[in-house]
Order: sequence, then C-alpha cells, then structure tokens
Amino acid sequence: MSLHSNRFFSNALGHTVSVQVVLPEIKNAQMRLPQFAAGTRFPTLWLLHGLGDDDTVWLRRAGVERLANNFGVAMVMPAVDRSFYADMTYGGQYWTYLTQELPVRMRFTFPLATDRDHNFVVGYSMGGYGALRWALTQPDHFKAVAAMSAIVDLPKFIQGLQDGTLGYPDAPDPTAIWGGQDVHHSDLNLDWLLAHPTTATADLSVYTTAGGPTDFLNADNLRYRAKFVQAFGTHYTWEPGTNGHNWNFWTPRLERIMSWLPLNQGGQAV
Repeated sequence: MSLHSNRFFSNALGHTVSVQVVLPEIKNAQMRLPQFAAGTRFPTLWLLHGLGDDDTVWLRRAGVERLANNFGVAMVMPAVDRSFYADMTYGGQYWTYLTQELPVRMRFTFPLATDRDHNFVVGYSMGGYGALRWALTQPDHFKAVAAMSAIVDLPKFIQGLQDGTLGYPDAPDPTAIWGGQDVHHSDLNLDWLLAHPTTATADLSVYTTAGGPTDFLNADNLRYRAKFVQAFGTHYTWEPGTNGHNWNFWTPRLERIMSWLPLNQGGQAV
C-alpha cells in the first residue's frame, strides 16, 4: 500500500485541513507491484472518525493499511474535529466540507472512483452518525454505508447533553454545533431522512451494529433496527456486538464490514 498524508486549504472551513489516504498496492504472483494503466481508479471507502479522534485514528487503531491491500480499496480519512459532521452554528462548515469540497479535492489529487457502485462510507460513534447522514442525504453517491455504535437518535442525544442525563464522556457543546437549527425536521435527523427517501435510497445497502450492553448507544441502535428494516428491507443488515463503545469492538468489526461491503476484491481497480 501507499500512505499519503495530505494537507490543503479548505475554502469551506477557511483553514488548512489534514486528510489521510491509503491506496492499495497488491503484489502479483511474481511478488511485484502492478503497473496500473493510465486512468485507473480505485474503489473508495470513506472512513469517518468519532468524537475526540482525528484523521489518523483509523491508521493507529484499526490496521486499515492491511485491509486496504487485502480488499483492494482506497481509504480516505478526513478530520472534522468535534463538529458532528455539521455546518456548525458557531464554528466551521464541516458538512459542506465533507460532502461537497472533500470528494472533489480528493478525486483531483488521487485515483479514486467517482461512480456510486465503487464508493462506500463507514463510521463509528459520531462518525457512524455522519456516515448514515451522508449516505441517506446523498444515496446516489454511495453503494453502501456501515455504522458502528452510531448516534442514531440525534434529538434524543442533544436532549441528553442539555439535561446532563446522557453521561457522554467529554461531551460537546450542543449550542455551538446545532444552536437555532431544526434538528427534528431537517436532514440533521435520521428519522426525517428515512421518511423522505429518494429513488436511489431503495437499493442502498445499510449495515449497523453496536457493542452490546456496555455500549451506551446499544439500546438506541437496537430500537432503530425496525426503522432500517422498514426502509431498506433485505438491503439492511444488523449484527450485534460485544466489548462496549471502544476499539476492542470496532477494530475486529471493521474487518467483518469489509467482507460485507460489495467491493471489487483482490486488488482490482476500475
């Protein structure tokens, strides 16, 4: 594989951002790296981090370099600070950055697939919410989405932050992120998105999981299974997990998700 630490000035955010990119390099039978033809583009997995992490966490905790080679997929790992992938009320326009600016910039710089069938998004916790929101908002951009220990009920989550009942470690400031925004009747809310599907939503593949009773988001994820089944039918997969809300669960589960994704395996490029 080749690892690229990319920095560029984001017009949406008004400052320099950091993005990690892994490109697969699978050796052939002669133990040589392939010589890709001009125009080769790799299936692409967009990996979204959780609260308190950054663009390097997937590299440090989840062994994604090995997975990129094993599954023949490029991986893009942006950093969004503590924004919840939102256009913040008092902060950066991270949703605009993620969904509009980042894909264009990454595809300009790296040989990444542009078509829907070869793009996938995965996240955990805050990033699980971001992945689901992105895929449900732009289902014509992704073939599949997977969310681990995701925040699926944003209004409930915000209420828990405001009244102190959530017990969320190192909690973000909900006013800074969503102050004055309609979190019930807009694409901030997964329930609203599920109630307003597009044509492309019908065959979007969706996978959710959570880390069992010790994962503080497990109950919400269990509750949302019925909503996802109703929306996606046989295109939806739920798998229970163990070990809680941490990398002891997310790291091995990511490899299971890689096998679930409809990828071109064996280092094939498009």
